[in-house]
Amino acid sequence: MATVGMCEDRRVFDHFRQAHATVHGIEASDEEHLAVLELMLLVALADGLLAVDELDRIRDEVEGGEWETSTFNYRSSLGPAMAHVRAVATGDRPAEVRRLVGEIRSPALRQEAVAACRAVAGADGQVTGDEASLVAEVERLAGA
Repeated sequence: MATVGMCEDRRVFDHFRQAHATVHGIEASDEEHLAVLELMLLVALADGLLAVDELDRIRDEVEGGEWETSTFNYRSSLGPAMAHVRAVATGDRPAEVRRLVGEIRSPALRQEAVAACRAVAGADGQVTGDEASLVAEVERLAGA
């Protein structure tokens, strides 16, 4: 009986590993990756606070997503992205979400952006109404 369970677990593991590799193997421009980084930061800052868990999750998404290239990496992109996102007034966030999602041409990266924003919103153990609202807007615009 244990062998069947292990076999089933292995198939599930292989399925998720392949899905993960497919999503993270997305060809996209630095600008598209920067747009996803800024979307994640907008979600994290929606409640006015940036939790360490949210920032860690954002870093994990960028570094684990194999987005880093000779021209794009988390360390050099975070500061300018954070400055840009902090400059967006609260009332302008929906327009900024529309602009950023519009910059992501790859349908697969749009789906990854939705999943990443969901993960960031819940990274600190609570999803505020403002975070949920922004994630819902990302989902709607990305066609999720």
